[in-house]
Amino acid sequence: MIKFGCVLLLSLIIYNSNAQSKDLFLKLWDYKDQLKLSEDARGKIDVFNQELKEINTTIELNEKTYYSNTVAEPELKKQIIDLYQQKHRLIRSIKQEAVDTNDEAMFLELIQFIRPADIRLFLESGHVKKRRSKTYQTWLNSVATTEVGTKFQHFVLKDKQGKEVNTRNLKGKIFWIDSWASKCAPCIKKLKQMQPVYEQYHNKGFEIVAISWDYQLSGYMNSLDEATKDWKKALERYDFPWINVFDEGDKVMQGMYGAVGKNILVDEKGYIIGFDLKPIEIESIIASKLR
Repeated sequence: MIKFGCVLLLSLIIYNSNAQSKDLFLKLWDYKDQLKLSEDARGKIDVFNQELKEINTTIELNEKTYYSNTVAEPELKKQIIDLYQQKHRLIRSIKQEAVDTNDEAMFLELIQFIRPADIRLFLESGHVKKRRSKTYQTWLNSVATTEVGTKFQHFVLKDKQGKEVNTRNLKGKIFWIDSWASKCAPCIKKLKQMQPVYEQYHNKGFEIVAISWDYQLSGYMNSLDEATKDWKKALERYDFPWINVFDEGDKVMQGMYGAVGKNILVDEKGYIIGFDLKPIEIESIIASKLR
């Protein structure tokens, strides 16, 4: 059940309010079912999925070696970063194919990779049916706060002592906002991988704010109290040294993340410079800025 919950949330990239996000999610998936892929598009998607699977498998094997070594291997790190860049190029290419060919079925097939700029381009093409354009615009409005190049929308949440944390106080620092949950193993793995990065660059101007989304993990929590206890228990177990806050009632992440495990990297001027990055990518960016 835990694995299913994480997969479902990781695929849910549409957000606004809880009710609205579910409605929007269902609408887009209904469109996806209605718009059947052509034989040509299906072939392209199949090739894309196979290539993506191969890259991900290679990344996973290389990262397993990289993170298990006590001594950093720069060459292996470079290979992994190159693989991520290759992955990003592959994803950009298939998305561009969908936009260039005005293939709405292909576009929706790539829903988990779609970013604000992609939706904007697709809407501007004028090929979205009028009855569906409003839904696409709602989708764009919902994810706009995570767009790279835009100003980060600050928030105030409470830490485990009940003290308010205002991200405006991080002005002048590079900071990483990560969403996680105590029942999401991939989330915890990622945070563990970020610990050496934090230790190396924290005193140079890098901060991490980890937002718990325990309360929104459907199927796990029966009450806010139960969710809070699980979050605090996880903090005690893993002893994460950075800022840890709890998003009670989905007040913040409804408009910024929408899925547990998603993250945003913000520069010292308050602009978003990365979305949904992996630890080794984040480390590379930070290293270039905080030498």
